[in-house]
Amino acid sequence: MMEENLPRPPYLKIFLISSPVGAIFGIIIVTALSFFWDTTWPLNYYLLIVLFPALVSGGGGVLGSFLEVTLQQKGWGDEGLRRGVGFLVVSLLGLVLGLTVLAIWGRPLMDEAVFRNAVIIVFGGIFFGGAIALFDYRRWKVRRRMMELEVENRFLGELAHRDQLLQEATRNLIVAEERNRMARELHDSISQGVHGIVYGIQSLREQPGNVGQREKEILDHLEATSEATLQELQELIGELKPSLLEDQGLEEALRLYGDLFARRQGVDLKIEIDYRGGLSPEQEVALYRIVQEALSNIGRHARAKRAELSLRKEGGVFLLEVSDDGKGFAPETVSRGQGLDNMATRARQANGWLEVNSRPGEGTTVKVELTGYIK
Repeated sequence: MMEENLPRPPYLKIFLISSPVGAIFGIIIVTALSFFWDTTWPLNYYLLIVLFPALVSGGGGVLGSFLEVTLQQKGWGDEGLRRGVGFLVVSLLGLVLGLTVLAIWGRPLMDEAVFRNAVIIVFGGIFFGGAIALFDYRRWKVRRRMMELEVENRFLGELAHRDQLLQEATRNLIVAEERNRMARELHDSISQGVHGIVYGIQSLREQPGNVGQREKEILDHLEATSEATLQELQELIGELKPSLLEDQGLEEALRLYGDLFARRQGVDLKIEIDYRGGLSPEQEVALYRIVQEALSNIGRHARAKRAELSLRKEGGVFLLEVSDDGKGFAPETVSRGQGLDNMATRARQANGWLEVNSRPGEGTTVKVELTGYIK
């Protein structure tokens, strides 16, 4: 893929960095001429031997950078390949330039032996530049690998942090689900049973016939004990209010619960919630538990791939919908064990109503309407 609008390389900086490499090579050659070849040349020749490689090296660095950017714009994505092609082109041009300078200006001033040595020096300069380029390329690869490892380490750190948050949220969710289950059982079984006892005692009082003082004391004691027990149960149910709802508020609690449900069940859950208050705490608890029951039914029975959870306000009515694309069912044939009665009861107690629409093979939609309270 072609990359455009790439940043322009700092050519002057590249020239100033590359030139000293050529100058170092020239100094090495001058030193070798002075100590090993016993060559005596004018000072300006030695300066030329130092300056010429410096200029060629600096120009080669600029040309190589220009070629690399050009090849990248043409779609050459591999940086190692771009650098290799750039070095090859620069080396050939440097070799041609060096031999041309020797042929035009150096040949008349040199004998045959010195000219041959000069040609060898030109090739030596190419190899010297290649060694420097190879070293720079290896250094670049090491630096890039270190940067990649640093990015991977940051990513793994963030992943570990998110995993820790998810584990904590999952633990909180498990605790919340257990508390909800206990609260539901207390409310739906034991609490109703105590209500029945209180109602039975009151009915006994209304039976015709004389009730003796002893019987009246027993009935009074049973009624007082039952009412006290019922009050304790109601307080206990209130203490088992969902912790996520208390800590996060309704919207965030629903989003967190839905997100954890989607991760755990592998369901693509779309969440659209627009809630800015307006329900009583009891109504919020009822909605939260209805959503829990609806999502739980999806996870246990629906075999759905996608689901939607939405909460919005239209006028003074709050609309909750939980739908899925699962296998569906025929509502008239469903046993009470799926919790539909519990959801309907919670909706009625929260000043609302619940509707379940489903057909075999066409998914299920649970709709709840609640009328908000007036502060």
